Amino acid sequence: MHSRRSYVSVTVLNGFIYALGGYDGHVRLSSAERYQPELNLWSLIAPMHEQRSDASCTTLNNRIYICGGLNGNECLQTAEYYNPESNQWTMISPMNSRRSGIGVIAYADHVFAVRPQSSADTHVGGFDGNNYLRTAEAYNPHTNTWNLVFSMLTPRSNFGIEVIDERLFVVGGFNGFTTTSDVEYYTALTNEWYEALSLHCTNQTQNVGMLANIIVHP
Repeated sequence: MHSRRSYVSVTVLNGFIYALGGYDGHVRLSSAERYQPELNLWSLIAPMHEQRSDASCTTLNNRIYICGGLNGNECLQTAEYYNPESNQWTMISPMNSRRSGIGVIAYADHVFAVRPQSSADTHVGGFDGNNYLRTAEAYNPHTNTWNLVFSMLTPRSNFGIEVIDERLFVVGGFNGFTTTSDVEYYTALTNEWYEALSLHCTNQTQNVGMLANIIVHP
């Protein structure tokens, strides 16, 4: 890549791998780049409006949404999206809470953001600078508004998140005291969270993926 990046946000859109923000060992980054596998080439794209590490991102309707994170001074409440056709970032309405270490995923045509604390995008759980969160909210791109959804059963940050069979799963993470093996899932049909079978070991700062309709984690 063009920059060293830890705590970076990564997603895939239209055959490109995007690496957004992160921490280079000195400062939080607003820069972003994408990788084209056919050419084995990284190219810089327009920088974000905010410096962000420990954020999370997802894709919805040919846009990349990134939410929350750290700017080096505080947890962020802001969110923005990238349009690859215009190579531009646009700020959207801020979330209801500051969140880093959150999970962000496209689900039910919304962007869901899940954070820990004592067809839309959703953010789930996270850390607001003081508390580990179990709250969650969903962004409606048609109205540019965030709405709270039912809270998770367990507060957590730095967890895995994936959608499978119309359910939104969160896996492992850190609850403010220790790493956790707890797994739960949310369904938009009931607006409720349910317990799922726990992991065999505790994990935090993890990624999960889906293979043949099975959730897998490293």
